[in-house]
Amino acid sequence: MPALKNIRHEKFCQGIVSGLSQSKAYTSAGYSERGAKQSAARLLANANVRSRVSELRRQIESGYIRLQITEREERLKAAQERWDGMREVIQARKTGDWSRALKTGLCVRKQRVIGTGKNAKIIEDCEVDTALLDALASLEKQVAIETGQWTEKQPRRRRRWRRRCGR
Repeated sequence: MPALKNIRHEKFCQGIVSGLSQSKAYTSAGYSERGAKQSAARLLANANVRSRVSELRRQIESGYIRLQITEREERLKAAQERWDGMREVIQARKTGDWSRALKTGLCVRKQRVIGTGKNAKIIEDCEVDTALLDALASLEKQVAIETGQWTEKQPRRRRRWRRRCGR
């Protein structure tokens, strides 16, 4: 199925596939925020829109469409890969197999010199590159904020309990 003739409908489908909520995809397609939730649900019930969304998802799964960092799915996949890598590093640390940890790309080899002169010993060590992990997480957060896919958690409001007087 080719792209939908209605440009707004096509943008809405692409927004849904990229991980936006229905109402966010609706407003990002150029529609009004007023009644966006109900209108988005109504638009998603359209047969052409539904089939376009499922086609785009199939194309993504088959690798026909390459997702970018602006796509929520791609960021989730990258986070999953890092999590798997960190689990691999943990297992390698348990067994002492540092070559296995280095293969994840999350560890770096460090060399330290202990002692001086004839007594100096070079010790190779392996450690997780936390600066790299922090930089990746920061970049993904920035992209999510810029694409409107990030919301800050609101602090819970505390209730003030009044003490009742026995009058």
